Amino acid sequence: MWYRFFVCILFIFRFLLAADSLLVGPEQENLQAKVVSLINNARHRIWVAMYQLTAAPCVYALVNAQRRGVDVQLVLDRGMFLLPVYSFVRRHLHGAHIPHFWAGGKPLMHHKLAIIDNIILVGSANWTSRGLNKNHECCLLSTNRGLVQVVATYFKVLCRRTSGVAVALPVFDTEHDIFFIPDQAALLKKRLLGCIESAQQSIAVSMYAFTSGWLLRALCKAAARGVRVRVLLDPSQLHDERFIAQSKKHGIQCKIYHVLPGGGILHDKMLLIDKAETWLGSMNWTRAGTRYNAESYMRVTQSAVVKKAEEVFEGLWNYSVSRTKVVAK
Repeated sequence: MWYRFFVCILFIFRFLLAADSLLVGPEQENLQAKVVSLINNARHRIWVAMYQLTAAPCVYALVNAQRRGVDVQLVLDRGMFLLPVYSFVRRHLHGAHIPHFWAGGKPLMHHKLAIIDNIILVGSANWTSRGLNKNHECCLLSTNRGLVQVVATYFKVLCRRTSGVAVALPVFDTEHDIFFIPDQAALLKKRLLGCIESAQQSIAVSMYAFTSGWLLRALCKAAARGVRVRVLLDPSQLHDERFIAQSKKHGIQCKIYHVLPGGGILHDKMLLIDKAETWLGSMNWTRAGTRYNAESYMRVTQSAVVKKAEEVFEGLWNYSVSRTKVVAK
């Protein structure tokens, strides 16, 4: 009897460890406190690929982790890292002898991913003060062992590439729906289009930058066959009103993120399909994002994550400003 009880508890514990969770900032979670806590509790490794990393609490936590013997490695975008604002970061990384690899420039090293021991954090948030405290961001926290291994393998490839070594990306188990751009750009396009084409009831998009023609055409086709398609955009990225006009013409509902005074931007890169799956990561829906930049984008079907993503989107949608007539479906 005790043996069965122990096995049951162990099973539940392993299930909880394997569960993914959606972290949303800034309203629902303090992303900065969460990231710093993960770094402070790291015992073995902290591998980070980050487009922008300037948040002082994160820098201090990384330095302290290195000093207590944790394997800290960073891949940072060269164009960002050489800016004057990074002088503080460069000084502290150099003083702590933290290995960092420069990448990017053009195209960008646009990742926002971290491997901390056997945990991964993948999403839209840069480790900056605005990214972790003001912008609206969505990130996935996962302890799925297979997924952690895939991301860790990719990080090693990324490090070798930024050191000037030509390395091919291994073929990963298709069970883990994470895609790395530009290596898997064609595969991601095929999979993403397939998911959009299979939508039957609803598609919701919360996106910082959306200029991709093939993705807009896919949404227009979905709306034409009766799927309710909603797109939420950041006002700073709406440079062409023809996007709104074309969306309206095809029955897509569009809204603009309502920014509070002193608030940040809508920096999500999130897609929801039929309340059954969500996509998120660092990839904006742009030509550069879907084809050239170093990006990560992943599909999640865990019900708890999808349900929370749906709640987050509905909250944003109900509070945002309409720019098109709502089309009943």
